[in-house]
Amino acid sequence: FSTEEFVTIRSLVERVGDLVGRDFNDFVEVAEDRPGKDSAYLMNAKKAVSHLGWKPLFDLDTGLEETYRWVLSHHHSITSADKSYQHKP
Repeated sequence: FSTEEFVTIRSLVERVGDLVGRDFNDFVEVAEDRPGKDSAYLMNAKKAVSHLGWKPLFDLDTGLEETYRWVLSHHHSITSADKSYQHKP
């Protein structure tokens, strides 16, 4: 689910870059838009709110920070995990 905040992919990548101490321009190559590209992918949680009583417990930036802290604290198990998984349709 999502909050009501609209976030572009670029903004999301910039936020992650800021969180990990990297400048957007140092790790992203911006390409031309592809023909037929969708202008936006919008998600909302109105049905989850109205049907399930769901509500966000924290905002996107807090979620990114929590996720980054979790990845840092589990770095060894993540990097030592078996990487032979192959998705089978």
